[in-house]
Amino acid sequence: MVNRGDHPDIIACTSLILGFCKSGKTRKATQIINMLENSGTVLDVITYNVLISKYCKSGEIDNALKVLNRMSVDPDVVTYNTILRTLCDSGKLKEAMKVLDLWELRKDCYPNVFTYTNLALVLHTFKIEDKLFMNNRNTEKSSSIILRVSHGNRH
Repeated sequence: MVNRGDHPDIIACTSLILGFCKSGKTRKATQIINMLENSGTVLDVITYNVLISKYCKSGEIDNALKVLNRMSVDPDVVTYNTILRTLCDSGKLKEAMKVLDLWELRKDCYPNVFTYTNLALVLHTFKIEDKLFMNNRNTEKSSSIILRVSHGNRH
């Protein structure tokens, strides 16, 4: 179909990609995404989230970050929360803060209560002092995050 210049239905393609991911064929799912992108098919955030989620669930955070960085559409709250949760669970707190910093620069997609719940769990699990956790962050941003974690993003 793609070889003839037709653009396949994105819902059908996402279902196919999900099927490959669920059966452990992540490489095949990635090949399909590459083929679709190369054919000019416009992918949506859900399609990318399927692959990112699979990479995160299988502990392949570096591959998930590669997908995040190459997305042709803006990530959504699900994308960011999936990445942040995996980074936090892996103890990669500096990387998680970098992703959060990039996310906070956006004006159209905001962290939610799940985001700050994950951060609170990391603080508790790793018994990290707020100042240590917020290392390399300015005071205003650090206070803002601590406030949002404490109050569930209701500030």
